[in-house]
Amino acid sequence: GTSLFYRVAATTPTYTSMSAPSISDIMTAMTEAVEMDGQLRKKFNAVVLFHVQEASTPCLVDARKSRNNDNQPKPDLQVTTSEETLQDLLAQKTTPQKAFMKGQLKIKGNMGLAMKLKAILDATRKQLAVTTARL
Repeated sequence: GTSLFYRVAATTPTYTSMSAPSISDIMTAMTEAVEMDGQLRKKFNAVVLFHVQEASTPCLVDARKSRNNDNQPKPDLQVTTSEETLQDLLAQKTTPQKAFMKGQLKIKGNMGLAMKLKAILDATRKQLAVTTARL
């Protein structure tokens, strides 16, 4: 229908040659990026719970340097945002700080960790590029 066309048309300019990644693509790339980057885990060393308004379930990203087979780790930071804001962050159309100031990004928990979110977003952006190149 027209709503699908509108949505694609509205998000396409963000990404030059591809449409904006879906929430599941973003969360998969974020999890893979964190899994593969020991330095990032060492620097971040925390658990982040992402609540994306359009997603049915929150996504837990375990970015601790060592894990003790803890299947239900308690999040050190909770991030609530929309799919569009997450896509804008990855497309570098906004920064976590700007999104937070505009109320597009809500943070609960360790604010020091919130300042390090950019490192996870940068790693996710690189991982998304790798994933889309594979398609």
